[in-house]
Amino acid sequence: MLKELKLKQVYSSEADNLIRDFYVPVLSTAKKYQRITGYFSSRAILAASQGMANFFMNGGQYQLIMGAQLTPEDYKTIKNTDLTLEKVLLEKLYFDPAHFITEIEVDYLRVFSQLLLSGSLEIKIAIVDKDNEGIFHEKVGILEDKAGDKISFSGSINETAAGWGANIEEFKVFRSWLPEEKPYQERDIERFNAYWNNESHLKALPLPEALKDKILKCSSAHEDVKHSLKKIQHYEEDLRPAPKTLYRYQEDAVASWVKNNYRGIFEMATGTGKTLTALGAIQKIYDFNKRYFCVVGVPQKHLVRQWRTDIEIQLPKAHILEAHSSAGEWREKIRDLVSDYEDNIVNEVVIIATHATMSSKDFIDIVDKSDLSLIADEMHNMGAAQTRKGLTNYYTYRIGLSATPLRAYDEEGTDFLEQYFSGAIFKYPLDQAIKDGWLTPYKYYPIYVELDSDETQEYVQLSKKITQASFIEGGGEYLERLLLIRSRIIKKCRNKTIAFEHLLERLVSEDGEINHLLVYCDQGQQLEDAQVIVNKKGIINHRFTQSESISDRKKILDLFDDGSYQCLLAIKCLDEGVNVPSTKQAIILASTTNPREYIQRRGRVLRKYPGKEFAIIYDFVVVPDSSTLDAETFKFERKIIAGELRRIKDFIESSDNKAEGLNSIYRITDKYQVYFE
Repeated sequence: MLKELKLKQVYSSEADNLIRDFYVPVLSTAKKYQRITGYFSSRAILAASQGMANFFMNGGQYQLIMGAQLTPEDYKTIKNTDLTLEKVLLEKLYFDPAHFITEIEVDYLRVFSQLLLSGSLEIKIAIVDKDNEGIFHEKVGILEDKAGDKISFSGSINETAAGWGANIEEFKVFRSWLPEEKPYQERDIERFNAYWNNESHLKALPLPEALKDKILKCSSAHEDVKHSLKKIQHYEEDLRPAPKTLYRYQEDAVASWVKNNYRGIFEMATGTGKTLTALGAIQKIYDFNKRYFCVVGVPQKHLVRQWRTDIEIQLPKAHILEAHSSAGEWREKIRDLVSDYEDNIVNEVVIIATHATMSSKDFIDIVDKSDLSLIADEMHNMGAAQTRKGLTNYYTYRIGLSATPLRAYDEEGTDFLEQYFSGAIFKYPLDQAIKDGWLTPYKYYPIYVELDSDETQEYVQLSKKITQASFIEGGGEYLERLLLIRSRIIKKCRNKTIAFEHLLERLVSEDGEINHLLVYCDQGQQLEDAQVIVNKKGIINHRFTQSESISDRKKILDLFDDGSYQCLLAIKCLDEGVNVPSTKQAIILASTTNPREYIQRRGRVLRKYPGKEFAIIYDFVVVPDSSTLDAETFKFERKIIAGELRRIKDFIESSDNKAEGLNSIYRITDKYQVYFE
């Protein structure tokens, strides 16, 4: 019964699997389903084939009102020609059985036809009054069970396979047995009945007979609809992508982890499949124990969806829950899962939590059992004092993932992580990954820009204060603040903006058009200035920052992939984990001497993508104002160069144009007497 389901008031594709968590359970329980939708795709039946099959096999009745958008020209055609409304609708609702090719598609088309023939499925087309310029765009669903309990849902979701399974969607649920929600649900029911019975400003017309006849011809009168329904019940499993097989180097990583008593760090270059390797290790636990309870810790919420997608493919029987600030009632749900796991009701559990959530007292208190498994994605972040609390002794099986496990300027945090995960037991460096063909080769071009005299003077003064602070006992916080302020001078160097504009001019003149360009900026004025320049060049662009919502970020990345956006202007939220494989060129305006940050940024550019033979990286390298080379400031200026050269060396060593890169820096190293080791 519907009342027995643990229904939430709000469902979102960012926090829930809409088909598995809502659509299949409510359909399997209901006997009547009434739906208002702007758009409908018969493939929606296949998207939730198990739930739909259960619904119809239980004698369910499905009433659907779908929109058909008629233009003013359509109405003129009806008025001025011999075409009827039905004929115009027939063109709008184009249907060709020849488009259904595979066995699965043919079977579900047959079911769709049989449901219409049996009367279990009724469809009406909503037409907006010709004097109304709007479109029919409502989305409401109403379900009723045998006990007479009802739920309704309303929000952004259409009755399409993409709506339920791919798009970013959200809807609210109202339950008849809860007095505070019942009035909203009754309003949904009234609205449906008014549309269905033509008691509103809309016309609700039956399917055109010619279209209905075409659909009905797809099944034979002697075919048993229940037999066909039983067949498609299993298609949900068939349609799911098969788990990927580990490559040899990934199998070697898992074997090293098992040998190291099921603990260790996978130090693998960005883009070489750390996620897949870690999930292969969890599968190994299941092979040995026939069960696992795994916590996956990720640094940011926007990585939860990427992990969930991979887990659903690699561990298809896992019960997956999300725990973060947008996940709603995660505490209660995890308590239930822990109880079910301990009672052997479920044997495969994965909880995806942000580092902040899994380090909270609530999370630690709920997941207070032994023999847990842990996958710590970007595990270097968990060396900080607060997030370190989440690395408890409850985790028997431990996997740390990072391309750069060392914590810059934090020896204590690095040592803690080394001990907790029992060290790096497998390394797969970037050079090897490029050589083996898992990452894209790249060319690297450093572009040297000078601090102006004011910036150089400020840098020198701060350097003197830093030297003094380093001798002050207990002055750690003051020293860190000074270091941060000094690093911002390099990041925000004013001459970068001028050099950036010159570079764009050259790229546009050489290539004709910019495509798939990623620009790393510092937040604030540098980001503002960069966007002004990009706009001035007529390059279609969008920001990718922490200000955009998770759903907006996905849309932005999709539009960047398909070329609608030629350029992304990004700040730190792209440093870790987000996949932007279509990037062909990167411009690094916001320089950093932190190896973790610049290695992550390089990794964003080197992922494989169809048609991408190599990548290009332009890196703005800051040097002091050459007019200030007096004896007093020389030693401080050399420190600027030394910090920048460490990054340049790392980038050049793995590039396709290594000799060219080395030649370009000799004049700098000679001038400041700073050399590579």
